[in-house]
Amino acid sequence: MQDNPNESELAELKREVAELKGATQELKASVTDLVDAWRAAKGFLAVVKWMAAIGSALAIIWTAFHGGNQK
Repeated sequence: MQDNPNESELAELKREVAELKGATQELKASVTDLVDAWRAAKGFLAVVKWMAAIGSALAIIWTAFHGGNQK
């Protein structure tokens, strides 16, 4: 008994759809990891910005109280 060409095409399409579903799941996992990393980096950069602002403020205050450029 030979397969009908339509049945073989249908089987091929089903195989391709299954492969695409697998690839989509892998991509979804990768994107989720990337988003998590982006959020972590964003939080870290916010902390670094605050530290830089505080450091700059302390440097300005230090310079104001110690006269800046004196000889």
